[in-house]
Amino acid sequence: MGRIETAENTMAGDLLTEDELADLLRLSVSSVQKWRSLGKGPAFIKIDDRGTVRYRRSIVETWLDERTRLVTDGSVAAKAQHLA
Repeated sequence: MGRIETAENTMAGDLLTEDELADLLRLSVSSVQKWRSLGKGPAFIKIDDRGTVRYRRSIVETWLDERTRLVTDGSVAAKAQHLA
């Protein structure tokens, strides 16, 4: 029997754990944690006072899109020039 989609389980499916984000990015969990502490990774949600965090899949996808480059020069001008 299939799972019935509800607003609750759709939203839960949109939230990634640290482990899931690390798997997606093919990084270690400690790298994800370090990026978070340095403000380098995607925005996160702090779920509780114990430090549980989640990442919205849509924000991770946008964060990745913003880092997509066509050349190794990381400037926005280089990216925009090649997209034109």
